[in-house]
Amino acid sequence: MDKQFKTLLSNVRPENKLKKVGIPDGDGLVFINLSDIIRCDSDGNYTYFILTSGKKIIASRTLGEYENLFSDESFFRVHRSHLINLEHVKKYIKGEGGYVIMSDNSQVEVSRRNKNDFLEKLSHL
Repeated sequence: MDKQFKTLLSNVRPENKLKKVGIPDGDGLVFINLSDIIRCDSDGNYTYFILTSGKKIIASRTLGEYENLFSDESFFRVHRSHLINLEHVKKYIKGEGGYVIMSDNSQVEVSRRNKNDFLEKLSHL
């Protein structure tokens, strides 16, 4: 079996989780480890990736596209404009929807609508 085909097969097997994502930029693609993504923020048709390095990368794709891409990973859309990496949640603060404090000490609002699903997902980490 040729090497490219073996690689393709290993990438589609369900036991292999996505480890990196290619973010389009002006020159091509920037590859980022999913574990380095703290959160993704929406701004219309653009998505900002906030990384553990403190760097912010912008992609010209919607947050919904990345939500679908990361659906099998440890990401959760807590608000219509915020997709967070659950591995970077430090604390959840109660409230109407509440909010989370991330590993970079940023605060991200949790919508009332997503609160119960979010708390359920957190309990299974």
